Amino acid sequence: MSEFNVVLEGEYKGKKIKKGSFLEIITEGENSKISINKSNVQAYDILDETDKKTYSVWKGMWGNMIVPFLGWAAGIGGKKKEVYLVSINWRGGKKSLICIEKGWKEALIRGMF
Repeated sequence: MSEFNVVLEGEYKGKKIKKGSFLEIITEGENSKISINKSNVQAYDILDETDKKTYSVWKGMWGNMIVPFLGWAAGIGGKKKEVYLVSINWRGGKKSLICIEKGWKEALIRGMF
């Protein structure tokens, strides 16, 4: 799971997900969107929850200024993000596997209520 808030597999693979009051998949341009809500989705399952560390560029730059050539390692202990793998079963029989962050999971659940 190297990318967040994106469709990993299935229908709309590689497309970005946008968060508003509920989630939307950007299919072509900013104006072409598919809503992830109860009118379009038959069912969804949260498959996996993972705490993932990400590299902090700013910590790495500051570390490099203090300790040249070795300071980039300071960025390794960057931010921790909760990431969720979610299986989406669309109305009509197609499926998607998405990867979203914690706040985005709450928007998904809000859209399904």
